[in-house]
Amino acid sequence: MLNIRLLLLFLNLSLLGAISSHAVAARDESDSPFVSSEVNNLPYDREWLKTLEREAESTFKPERLHLVHCDDVSGNCLFRSNLPLKNGKFAYDDLLVSMRKVYRTRFGSSLPARFELVDVSLLNWFTDAQALQVEQKYFRQYPARGRFIHHAIYGALSSPDAYPDTIKDWLEVLPSMGEINDLQDDLGHMISTVQDRPQMVVVHCRAGHDRTGEVIAAYQMRYLGMSYREAYAKANAVAKRPLNPLSRYGLMWYAYYLKDVLGISSVGDIE
Repeated sequence: MLNIRLLLLFLNLSLLGAISSHAVAARDESDSPFVSSEVNNLPYDREWLKTLEREAESTFKPERLHLVHCDDVSGNCLFRSNLPLKNGKFAYDDLLVSMRKVYRTRFGSSLPARFELVDVSLLNWFTDAQALQVEQKYFRQYPARGRFIHHAIYGALSSPDAYPDTIKDWLEVLPSMGEINDLQDDLGHMISTVQDRPQMVVVHCRAGHDRTGEVIAAYQMRYLGMSYREAYAKANAVAKRPLNPLSRYGLMWYAYYLKDVLGISSVGDIE
């Protein structure tokens, strides 16, 4: 299993490196080898990569924080956000202000006075090491303010629809990069379990769009009864563009896993 994970990691990093080097080297869009190969209606060319770079600015943006779900029994809530850093520091106060605002907008009441903040970071050590260190250091320094969970998400290299059904059925049960099902197990447990203090769980990547969109859409399919089409459309609406192919393919693989392995029929058609 470890060898499979290492191979998947190598392939992901190799693909990302190839995409970046080709796009940067292209003199104009017509020179890009990716411009004529559209996925999700968005080409892998340098303009698209510039869009991702702009979105990934390491500054907390309150408009990217959304309340996804609150459990009626436990009182625990799931939020999504972009990277909660500001001026190179963890934006604890700004994050709480935004959480209280969106909670009041949704429910017309105040966020519980006492709760545990759970910061779930989807960043990885290869491209996001500095931001990860800031998050880790903050919660080590201020443990009373919450806890930090790191679970890197990488998406998937290829669409499940690129394989015959016999191969797809075999691949969908293999451990994936990031093991998104393990993360969904953890999120489901955190949100449904009654605690002494309600847990306010904030899931984020850097921009709060692709990796976060993949994880939140996966949660909505598994726990909120959304179909793949509904969850995917919602992720696109929040990002205001289609998810990048790595995240979309990761979501598709998980949708097949939910439907074929866990038997969740509400997932519906996957395309």
